[in-house]
Amino acid sequence: MQRPTIIHVITGLKRSGAENVLLRLAKNLDSFTHIVVSLTAQTADDLTSEFRQAGIETFHLNMQPTRFITFLKCIRLLSIIKQHKPDIMQTWMYHADVIGGLIGRIARIKTIIWNIRNGSLPKEKHNPFIVRIASWLSNLVPTAIISCSQDAIDFHSCLGYRCAKFAYIPNGIDCEMFHIDRDAGKRFKEFNCMPSTTRCVGLVARWHEQKDIPTFLKACSLVAHENNNVRFVMIGNNLDPQNQALAKEIQSFAGLSKKMLLLGGQRDIPALMNGLDVLCMTSSFGEGFPNVLGEAMACGINCVATDVGDAAEIVNNMGYVAPIGDAKEIAKGILELLKNPKNDDQLRQHILRNYSLQKMTADYGAFYNQFGCSE
Repeated sequence: MQRPTIIHVITGLKRSGAENVLLRLAKNLDSFTHIVVSLTAQTADDLTSEFRQAGIETFHLNMQPTRFITFLKCIRLLSIIKQHKPDIMQTWMYHADVIGGLIGRIARIKTIIWNIRNGSLPKEKHNPFIVRIASWLSNLVPTAIISCSQDAIDFHSCLGYRCAKFAYIPNGIDCEMFHIDRDAGKRFKEFNCMPSTTRCVGLVARWHEQKDIPTFLKACSLVAHENNNVRFVMIGNNLDPQNQALAKEIQSFAGLSKKMLLLGGQRDIPALMNGLDVLCMTSSFGEGFPNVLGEAMACGINCVATDVGDAAEIVNNMGYVAPIGDAKEIAKGILELLKNPKNDDQLRQHILRNYSLQKMTADYGAFYNQFGCSE
């Protein structure tokens, strides 16, 4: 019997949270045929090659985010839909929800499912025009709305989204990729000329105001004053020595630059995570389901997180949750977990039970099957 087809419409395919979740879902939910359409252009280091290597047909419409949507690009999306005749359209994030959803209705796709990713945002941090349109269209366009975060459901319901249409499916962590590997942790310290007894506190993020890097640095400075045997590691795009603004921030804290290791963007994140004793997430807004917490815990790494999105639910009572922007409380959490770390296997088992890739894939499959799309 022919597998049902899902066409996924997403704003872009950069290496970020929602895009990686879509890749994992499409690769592992093999009871469906997946087609991926990106509204924007392919870039040199995006996920397009990974989708195509997995045998997933991928298209780029090359829309310009700062320009009005061209009629021809919408016709191209309509043509792809007509060619593949999907059973379901799944859209990802605001612009794809609105554009993909409307074109899907024109194409008479019976089942259109939106996907909301981000949690609460200050008014100045989101486009009020697109959010207003999406909230209004949520009553008319989507059959259902999936969210990876209960916080996101609450936030968008307050914005006027149709509350009754929401379904909660948290992200799934690839626990085969992210696993406890103390040999990798040992190699990490050896490669970076650290004694094996050195304690490492890390942040895995990108250079963006959402991640509140200044608060992380202030917390690091406070920790360094209390514990001289700690090194700090920053991993992610533009978290490297070439970032002059970051260098200036670090230098504003006396002596911190000597204890800070800037690794920039890296591919083998699991190996690097295993070199940490504590992972810290200091985001101040916009997080729905912070994947980095689940990934670190799957590696048996203790976590300190600010209270954004569903961070408190992910960390549960197995880590430390601090108020947003509170460097003193974050430092207190780091010092506490360095002194009294949680059992690494218990951290991993928590993720396996509640947030595994297998669970997420099964939950998506069961949700899609509600609409008569099983084989």
